[in-house]
Amino acid sequence: MTLEPGEVSGPKITGKVDLPPLSVAIAEIAKNRLDAPKAVRSPRGTVAYGTDEGVNYKPVNEDRIVVDPDRDSYAVIDGMGGENEGALAAELLARTLLDGFKHGIPVKTCQHFASQDMKAMGVGGGGACYLAFTVGDGTINGYYAGDVQLSVYRGGTVVFSSTPENPPGKPHRVENAVRGIDAGDTRTFQVPILAGDRIVAGSDGLWDNLSPVEVLRQTEGMSTLEAITKLDESVKAMMRNDGKRDNISVLVYDVHLENSTPASNGSVSKQAASAKEREFDSREHLPTISNSTTWGNLISAIKSGRGLHGSKEFFSPQKLADIIEQVRSGVKGVDSVTHAGGLRSKVKELLQQEQKS
Repeated sequence: MTLEPGEVSGPKITGKVDLPPLSVAIAEIAKNRLDAPKAVRSPRGTVAYGTDEGVNYKPVNEDRIVVDPDRDSYAVIDGMGGENEGALAAELLARTLLDGFKHGIPVKTCQHFASQDMKAMGVGGGGACYLAFTVGDGTINGYYAGDVQLSVYRGGTVVFSSTPENPPGKPHRVENAVRGIDAGDTRTFQVPILAGDRIVAGSDGLWDNLSPVEVLRQTEGMSTLEAITKLDESVKAMMRNDGKRDNISVLVYDVHLENSTPASNGSVSKQAASAKEREFDSREHLPTISNSTTWGNLISAIKSGRGLHGSKEFFSPQKLADIIEQVRSGVKGVDSVTHAGGLRSKVKELLQQEQKS
């Protein structure tokens, strides 16, 4: 697939950052860093992506991104394990999925092939989580194991977010993954999509620091390349403070659907897509920490999220709400509020407003 230099479709680039033109679309295991994102055109949209080791974490990147634009199939992979087992497991799963996309091998079968490869290569306690998806006419078909996530955005609203597989109260633990000792279970989802939708997939280096709503608010109106750059800057800034440190992989896909071809499976009718669109559009916009103007807004934003990862501990939504109430009543100081997600700054702002009134 050949692209003209500088050819871009979708939201207009604002010029705030110096970004490269679209690259030639090839099937690959992407290794380009987040601060050097690539963007390509697929049959149904434009996709940008990048992956790197993050800030003050491991010197090796255990994440991988698989892109097959011609087949509109993608995967984000997060390796796990010490002694570089995570990086090896992620690479083996990435190779298997890339080959599976090319030859039409079911993703569940790819999991089993990758598990066999890991066993043969001596990957013991390590393994890899992943989320793979294929964009068809009017639908996304998704497959995953573990806590790599995907969200779909439409008209300023989060219309879908996949569910990370973390045990209750253990946000950093993953029980379902592809390992040498066990191929794991394949979870699936199917989501209706329309032209103008945005898909964001990422490893937990992204989602442990920013909620789906925060990702939306930070990147709304940006091109795919601008969104990648913004998320890279935001997450790494958080990691330099008390954000959750990890490798980071992000893939942003803007759905255009101009040159779509009949999907092989999982298509939905226009009537079904329209009905789903009306359902999604009827949802209220969710509050976020950054746009909260009252204590009620702030508590709603916190309780609609998954909690926040501080530098030393994880704060559940209820614990965050309790700390804020104690700060407001004078039992605790504002320093007891985590910096993560900009929460301490927002609490200070609301306290100042309260004092003025």
